[in-house]
Amino acid sequence: MILNTFDSRNAASSAVAKRITDELTHALTTEETVYAALSGGTSPLGCYEQLANSKLPWNRVCVSLTDERCVPGNHADSNERMLRQHLLTACAEPANFVAMQDLTFATQFSVVLVGMGEDGHFASIFPDASERQTAIDTNQAPTVLQTSTAASPHRRITLNLSALTYTSALLLLAFGESKKRHLLNPGGLPVDALLAQTRTPVEVFWAA
Repeated sequence: MILNTFDSRNAASSAVAKRITDELTHALTTEETVYAALSGGTSPLGCYEQLANSKLPWNRVCVSLTDERCVPGNHADSNERMLRQHLLTACAEPANFVAMQDLTFATQFSVVLVGMGEDGHFASIFPDASERQTAIDTNQAPTVLQTSTAASPHRRITLNLSALTYTSALLLLAFGESKKRHLLNPGGLPVDALLAQTRTPVEVFWAA
């Protein structure tokens, strides 16, 4: 794990937005179409709003999610809705949204951004999920799994750990002291599997 700490959440969000822009820019020099898998939740909203103004050939960028609730795309709890409102606007409006169910994993992601909950979950891999062990098994092929948790009224779909690490840049954005404690001492929480895997090192961007 590479831990980057920042004086403010805005500074951390800016750094992540720049890192995503740089990764996509680099990938676009050799690939006609590139893919990014991005987190839901509230933590990355500032990052996405800054990223939306990045000068990229967005029509060559396919954007998907790391996880989603099993609700319609225009539902208030939908990560797709959030992404369309906060990222797929301004300069990034021409980007292609790809539903998770339509991912083929024919090529690796140029960048993956995950978040982490107060309970140590990442994507939709929760401590109480019955599918947890399958989801974190890196011997599995990259895929999308259905899962559920008592923390949410909606059943969910999530990229498994093999899919999340099928990238050249794996970033994690987290805010708050409790999340920092989890990162430094996971203690068997789901995020421990993310940090312990060696396929793609995790670069953390953290602010209080």
